Order: sequence, then C-alpha cells, then structure tokens
Amino acid sequence: AILDPTAFVIGGGVSEAGDFLLTSARQTLSDKLSGKRQRPTPEIRLARLGNRAGLIGAADLARTNSQSLRAS
Repeated sequence: AILDPTAFVIGGGVSEAGDFLLTSARQTLSDKLSGKRQRPTPEIRLARLGNRAGLIGAADLARTNSQSLRAS
C-alpha cells in the first residue's frame, strides 16, 4: 500500500465541529475503505490541542531555536 495509516488526527479550526465531524468522517471511511479484511480501520480522532495546535507548535519551535542560538 502507498498509504496505510493507523490514525487520522484532525486539528485546527475544523476540529471545532467535534462529534458531528467525527461521526461523518468515520462513516465515510468505513464505507469507502478497501481491504477491510486485511487491515484494521484507521482511527479518526481530534487533536488534543485543537485549534491552538499550530500556535503552540510555532511557540515551541521559536523556543527551541532561541535555545540553540544561545548555546552556539
């Protein structure tokens, strides 16, 4: 398989749709997924950080880079 994920994690603004999005996405994946007997259906879940994931990641990257600059 070219792509065989074990999970899809949905974040950002779209994650605010919550259960409405998850229910629809899970049903569509189940309906469209090929090879169900050969592998488990991937999990679909919301990112723990939700809409703030990008902001938190950018802040962590800036912190890591500033520490690296101070060390050199």
